[in-house]
Amino acid sequence: MAATGTAVEVGYPTAEQSAVMSPTSPACVPQDHLEAVLGEHFRSLPNARIELDAWRLSGVTQSAGRGPT
Repeated sequence: MAATGTAVEVGYPTAEQSAVMSPTSPACVPQDHLEAVLGEHFRSLPNARIELDAWRLSGVTQSAGRGPT
């Protein structure tokens, strides 16, 4: 599993197909880990600014025949 570093086959693209677009292979990283790594990197940049909880959902409406908008 991803948390243990074990490869998990998820289908398309194959390693060969990915190699056409990138020299690295696909990977799955837990969001909480990735956010911590990115946050640490951004804090090391003198002109970077991180705003957390800057956006809030204020409502959801549903139109006739459509899902929530």
